Amino acid sequence: PDGTSWQSGDCDRDDADTGVVTQGFAWNGVVYVSAESMVVPTTQHEMLHTNDGSDFPSRVGGILSEGITELLTLQSLRQAGIRMPGATAYPLEVRIASLLAAKLGIDVIKRAYFEDVDVLVKAYLKKVPSTWEELLAATRTRDSGKVRTVLKM
Repeated sequence: PDGTSWQSGDCDRDDADTGVVTQGFAWNGVVYVSAESMVVPTTQHEMLHTNDGSDFPSRVGGILSEGITELLTLQSLRQAGIRMPGATAYPLEVRIASLLAAKLGIDVIKRAYFEDVDVLVKAYLKKVPSTWEELLAATRTRDSGKVRTVLKM
């Protein structure tokens, strides 16, 4: 995020700083996947990130961005007949994205992801009495129960 080009070892340093193990990421239209990744849908997930709307991640926040990306990844792989392991790299994020998809419909989610995030915001505001900011605040807690409450489910 400091504007410099990625160099060998940058991801390892970031992982050490944050206590995670990055399987892959998309940066400026390029997908990077760890050769050691054991997570089956990593490449597909990161490719989807390169195709989301330019302001999608900033408008929906990290939890929904990753959750919706993973939800669409898993759905597309299942539809292609590719067997998936029982685990995902984003279980909580997928649970939260699934709640939103259940409330608004997967077609709204897809249109917002690939075309215009405002489709999602407008659909949300029509169906849910809370504000978009309240939803984002609930997602940041990483508590699916709070998200369910905001979504009135």
